[in-house]
Amino acid sequence: MNRIFTFWLASCLLLMSCTTDDTAFPTDNEDFNVFTFVYSEEGTVNSAVLGLDIVTGTQDTIASFDPATKLHDFVYNSTTNTLIGVTKKDGYDNAANALYFIDLSDGSFTTVMLDNSTPYMYYSDVVLDATGTIYLFKSDFNQYSGNLHEVVSVNVATGTETVVASYNEGVFLADLTYDEQQEKIFCFLQSFYMQAIDIESGESIEMQLNSDYTYSGLLTNTSNAYFAFKKARYPDSDLSPAIVQLDEFNGGETVLQTLASSITLKGMAYDSYTNAILAIQDDQTLFTFGMETQNTSTLVLSTTPGVVYEEVITK
Repeated sequence: MNRIFTFWLASCLLLMSCTTDDTAFPTDNEDFNVFTFVYSEEGTVNSAVLGLDIVTGTQDTIASFDPATKLHDFVYNSTTNTLIGVTKKDGYDNAANALYFIDLSDGSFTTVMLDNSTPYMYYSDVVLDATGTIYLFKSDFNQYSGNLHEVVSVNVATGTETVVASYNEGVFLADLTYDEQQEKIFCFLQSFYMQAIDIESGESIEMQLNSDYTYSGLLTNTSNAYFAFKKARYPDSDLSPAIVQLDEFNGGETVLQTLASSITLKGMAYDSYTNAILAIQDDQTLFTFGMETQNTSTLVLSTTPGVVYEEVITK
């Protein structure tokens, strides 16, 4: 039976919307292959890592965090069997920027502090290359600082950063993904360009996508094909959202599945065990798109107000 790791509130064991059964899960965490982050908007109870059965929705606690801890943009390190995430900041809050390394064998975690010189500093999109080097997108939202935007690599022993690529004011990247075959980082630029960054030289090329849409959730499968979610750029548009396959060389796209206009997906990931794209729909529902069947399905993870599932991460 396929299972998913999910970050969830530690108190969900007490909620009627979540059913847990410790006996339903193996003690060896190697049997789990998918993850997600969840937090409470109110911040009144702990966040946690859970195991999730994607068929029944049964959830089991793996590791917990204090209520103020919000993390996002995780990657899995198969060498160390850890999840690596970074602090998620809401606006100009004072949360400390840090990388979190979560050991899936016992639920313990360590942190590496990042640049906290101003409360305006923000990190996103953790990327791991073939050598284990970590990359992040770094932004400074202070309007008087010149608005720093960089892709940086991080020395996890010291937290020291090395700039890989720099961008002008107002330029934003999202959904950084490492391409091992090309030794490049692919991402979305301004939500309707696909960009490829050479990690050695810092040089990049951009491919314009359909500007009537915004693109998110860039991911690759085991064949190194690229996929994403797109939705209409303008609220009054009659264009339908869709899951698309993207050509990383010219930006061409093929629509795989057209979705209902009300659907918004986030935190997408590819699950090689089921050959499916997984995502979070409307904060509390797991969305699945089967690559072979071309079918979609949903599984409600919670109905409790204030509970937000952030993303899905796969091994």
